[in-house]
Amino acid sequence: MSKDSPSRFDALEQQFGAVAAALRDGDTSQLESLSSQLQQMTVEFARELEAFSAKSGISSTQLRRAKALSQGFPVLRESLLRRQALVDQALQVVVPATQTQTYAAPTASPYGAGPKASGRFQSFTA
Repeated sequence: MSKDSPSRFDALEQQFGAVAAALRDGDTSQLESLSSQLQQMTVEFARELEAFSAKSGISSTQLRRAKALSQGFPVLRESLLRRQALVDQALQVVVPATQTQTYAAPTASPYGAGPKASGRFQSFTA
C-alpha cells in the first residue's frame, strides 16, 4: 500500500476505538458524529485497498491489522443494535404512547370485544 497507509491504519483504529468508547459510555452526541466519521474513513480506506492487488500490495502486518478491524466491525454493530434496543425499551417505559399494541384491534371487530346485545330481548324482567 502507500507510504501513508500505516497512518491510515492508525487513524482508522483510533476512530474505531473512539466509537467503541462513546458507545460504552453512552454518549449519544459524540456517537453520532464519530460513527459518521468512521463510516467515511472506512469507505475511503476500502477504496484505497481496492486499488491494490489482493495480497501483493499489502504486507502481512497490514493484512493482520485489516483483518482485526474487519472482525471488530460486527461486534461494534451488535453493540449499536443492543444500545438501540435498550433506548427503545426505555422510551416505551417513559412514553407509553410510543408503544404499539400487539394484540389490540385497530378497528372495531367482534373478535376480542366485549359482549353486545343482539336485540332479541329488548326488555328482560324477572
